Amino acid sequence: MTRHVFYSFDYENDVLRASQVRQIGSITPAGRLAYGNDWETVKRKDDATIKRWINQQMHGVSAVVVLIGEKTSESSWVKYEIEQGWKKGKGVLGIHIHNLQCPHNGFSPKGKSPFDGVIVSGYNLLDKLFPSALPRVPKTPFDVEPEGGVLASALAALEPGPKFPGLLPRVPKTPFDEEPQVRHSAALAALDPDSKPGLNLGSVVKVYDPQEDFLLGKTAYHDISNNIEKWIEEAILIRKRYV
Repeated sequence: MTRHVFYSFDYENDVLRASQVRQIGSITPAGRLAYGNDWETVKRKDDATIKRWINQQMHGVSAVVVLIGEKTSESSWVKYEIEQGWKKGKGVLGIHIHNLQCPHNGFSPKGKSPFDGVIVSGYNLLDKLFPSALPRVPKTPFDVEPEGGVLASALAALEPGPKFPGLLPRVPKTPFDEEPQVRHSAALAALDPDSKPGLNLGSVVKVYDPQEDFLLGKTAYHDISNNIEKWIEEAILIRKRYV
């Protein structure tokens, strides 16, 4: 399947490296990589005009692919594109391109991830509705309520003496151990937009680091070309898990 994607990158330092990714025929580019001449004109305008142009370029794309060079993490426009891509429901992923050789500057130092510290509104719905994936252990006579239980009653019946309110710590209750009305309220709270916590994209978005292996005749470009479709599809699936 041919995907339309928005490539986000540091235009000044990495346009020639990013242009190599454009040659991958299964992906149709949008944004600066598709309309470099337009970007040269737009980037001289005010911030509102630049944002409007970026938003227009993102229309109809499936994913935002951040091509990470040495200074990509320092670009405020790359950060804006990441935030907007996630907000618009696009798949978001990163690919390091320092191992793509620029005709002018050769290879470059590896850059930092631009996703670290990018906080967006949202959460994994399954994590919110089911805070623990572990099944609860069935109750036994030793799973005693704080105010007494089966074991405490049995001990009291045998002989007088100190009561034992509990021998084992109980698993803390979650809202889903409660009555149906409570469970229903918890589910509604999870879906309440005002209750959404901040989501650090650095812990969610996948970043790939294609490598050169000259002994095997493998280049970073071939690694990207062979895998980018799979990476994009995975990023789209990851985005669908969050609201």
